[in-house]
Amino acid sequence: MSEYVFIRRDEHEKSGYLPLANYSFAASNSLVPIINIELASVIQHMPLAFQKFGVEGEERFNLVALQSFEPNQNLFLHPDGRWLVGYKPTFYREYPFALRPGEKPNQLQLVVAKEHLHNAEGERAVPFFKDGVMSSHMQDVLKFLGETTQSRLNTLAICQSLHEAGVISPWEIVFDGAEGTQKVLKGLYHIDMKALLALPADKLAALNKSGALEVAYAQRLSETRLKDLTQLQEVHQKLKEQGKDNGKAAEVDLDKIFGESDDLFSF
Repeated sequence: MSEYVFIRRDEHEKSGYLPLANYSFAASNSLVPIINIELASVIQHMPLAFQKFGVEGEERFNLVALQSFEPNQNLFLHPDGRWLVGYKPTFYREYPFALRPGEKPNQLQLVVAKEHLHNAEGERAVPFFKDGVMSSHMQDVLKFLGETTQSRLNTLAICQSLHEAGVISPWEIVFDGAEGTQKVLKGLYHIDMKALLALPADKLAALNKSGALEVAYAQRLSETRLKDLTQLQEVHQKLKEQGKDNGKAAEVDLDKIFGESDDLFSF
């Protein structure tokens, strides 16, 4: 996990960061957290699920997108770190920045991953400050992080309301492993449609008002994207085989594999 440092004018007035060259930092992420404001974009490419976690002994759930059937693997990345799909989840677009609790109570401050901190003088780094104040670019970054942080809190509240409504149930995903063997992925959860449709009208109305009903249906609709993970497994197998043959990073015609001619997948 990256070490983050607070961005302070007295320390970093002449500092900045280098924009990401690739997304290799996400290569081992088989799951990625998702927030409700990006649902419409995510469900076009990735299956959604709920992941259980605990807070002071209390059972809670988070919304995530599945990026591989296997652990420590991200099928949405080319081996050289390029992103294979048109949409990148917010979790990745926030990096290398984040908001963390500051010295004052109930206040979040802007931080940057330490390895991305650079001297902005004489380098191609994007400066944090200009003429003694935060640059317009960094103000946009701060605004973006404020919006995504609020959405993340809303998403956690939505997941909790779905859990309390009793409509989140275990999801065992059957997939083809190596050499055609069938395997089962456990530990994730999805919406139990029977339980959801059996809720009384007032509870459904409450879920609808909070945005939880939208998340519930988006999760179930996104399950059709599991087939894309299977196809992406095929993509990576071809990349691996071609890489062995010519000793360098290979290219694969994704339109041919997916049977599509649009720009859903591009390098």
